[in-house]
Amino acid sequence: MFAITSLRRKDWPRTILALIGSFGGYCVDMAENPSDELARELQQTRERLSKSVDDLQEYVRPSNVANRGLEKVSSFFVTEDGQPRTERIAAVSASVLAFFGLALKSRGKKDN
Repeated sequence: MFAITSLRRKDWPRTILALIGSFGGYCVDMAENPSDELARELQQTRERLSKSVDDLQEYVRPSNVANRGLEKVSSFFVTEDGQPRTERIAAVSASVLAFFGLALKSRGKKDN
C-alpha cells in the first residue's frame, strides 16, 4: 500500500475514490455531472412509482376484484379439466339445506 501523503494534492480525490471502489464502495466518474445523475435517478423513480400506482389501480378495480372472487369460487366447484367436483357440490348443498331446515324449525318454535 502507498501513503496518501506522497501523492500530489490534485490527485487525492481520484485516489480516494479508487480506494473506496476497491473496498466495495462506489467509484464515481469525475467527468459525469452529479446533477444529471440525480435527474436520471429521479426520472427512473417517477417511472417505477407511476407503474406501481397503475398496477395497484388495476388490482383494486371492482370488476377485477369480482373476477378474482368468481374464479376462486368456480375453481372450488370445478376441476382444472372443467369437470364438476360433485363431493364439494354435495357438501355445500347439504349445508345449505341443513341451515334452512334449522332456520325453519327454530322459526316454528317461536310461533308456538
